[in-house]
Amino acid sequence: MIKTSLPLLQKERYNFDDLVELLAILRSPDGCPWDREQTHSSIRNDCIEEAYEVIDAIDANNPEMLKEETGDILLQAAFHARIAEEAGGFDAGDMITGLCKKLIYRHRHVFGDMTAASGADALRTWEAQKDAKKNFATVAEDMQSIPKSFPQTLRAQKAQKKARKANFDFADISDAFAKFREEIAEFEAALSGGSPAEKEIEAGDCLFALINVLRLVGIDPEIALNRATDKFIRRFTLLEKVITEKGLNMKEMTAEEIDAFYRNIKCN
Repeated sequence: MIKTSLPLLQKERYNFDDLVELLAILRSPDGCPWDREQTHSSIRNDCIEEAYEVIDAIDANNPEMLKEETGDILLQAAFHARIAEEAGGFDAGDMITGLCKKLIYRHRHVFGDMTAASGADALRTWEAQKDAKKNFATVAEDMQSIPKSFPQTLRAQKAQKKARKANFDFADISDAFAKFREEIAEFEAALSGGSPAEKEIEAGDCLFALINVLRLVGIDPEIALNRATDKFIRRFTLLEKVITEKGLNMKEMTAEEIDAFYRNIKCN
């Protein structure tokens, strides 16, 4: 049992070094059994979950929630650093040092001999420095480096943007729409007689082509789909409420009867 008189426990405000020390205590023989058992792999999904909770806090415009969730993201980084240090790898200091060096290197328009008159200029400088550091010989190598664990709409956008660097892109939005319609037709054909694998491939091509269209008009598919899902949930919640108040049971109604209620809700 850790003594409650430990000076660290008496503080009103903490810093990053305190977090590192707390994790060392939690991972010690006298610390927490659960924390001691964790590995990089066992807490892998926690990083994903915490990142999505940060997004929820941003979308909710909730500063208190954002403060808590960004703290949880920081905990994940410090936790991985502690696990690595115990295995003789990098520690939290190495992690922070690498991050600071990367920030300095990629901001040559601030700390070096380059200039940036706008946010777009700054982003180009960042990307150029990033590419130079990673030393990809081809655009294909750069594309292959996109993490497969990304949300797939994001991964598709990244691949499309990297292809654009090699001048491989649609000339205008009408060409992208034509490709999207072509993929829809191929998907419909596959539904008529294709194998399950063919149907899946053509469905994926439809989604990829739609993401291309959205990218060209500046719409983030993740945000657009999230809002569409939110809208559907709101409308379904109201639909269920209205039908229940009428003394009806959706499970006993026909699709046409339910759709009549739904169309009325959409119009109001």
